[in-house]
Amino acid sequence: MNFIKSFLRGGPPLAPEYGIYRKVMNQSRQKEFYGEGRFIDSYDGRLDCLTLHMAALMDGSRYLDEQKHGDTVRASNFCQSLFDVMVKDFDTALREEGFTDSGVKRRIKPMVGRFYARLKQFTENLGDEEGLRAAIHDDGAGATDEKFVKSAARYAMKFHEELKSGDIAQIYDGSFNFPAFAN
Repeated sequence: MNFIKSFLRGGPPLAPEYGIYRKVMNQSRQKEFYGEGRFIDSYDGRLDCLTLHMAALMDGSRYLDEQKHGDTVRASNFCQSLFDVMVKDFDTALREEGFTDSGVKRRIKPMVGRFYARLKQFTENLGDEEGLRAAIHDDGAGATDEKFVKSAARYAMKFHEELKSGDIAQIYDGSFNFPAFAN
């Protein structure tokens, strides 16, 4: 009987990470991040913009967890869950494009590799505007306009700082807000 109820209401309740991921993904797809000299509206460009947002969120959760609990166990689990939701989203998107199991697997691997590489670059530079500007600019996914790169770096740093100065519950329940993007 539970299966029928679950099926009729659209499946089991989703973990909070699904809503948080959707919130971050929707923000990263805002039109002000894309266009000439900005992130290219392609898989790579969209992934870079998403990763910039995820870097601030994941690092902010680790920072607050360390401050509150003295370790990052809960944040690590949260970040892993967000990552898992993201990979599942990649899988779904590729399948909707008509790729089969082998095609999906072959395409997701480089996407995940790119995510990790960019996550490392962005996270390492969230406290250094020059470094973050270089990381945003340092790729073939667009972001060549200096004014945009500077604005994107300041935006990501502000988002990161607002998360770090907030309450960890706001991250885990998805009630955090994004700063305005000014270009």
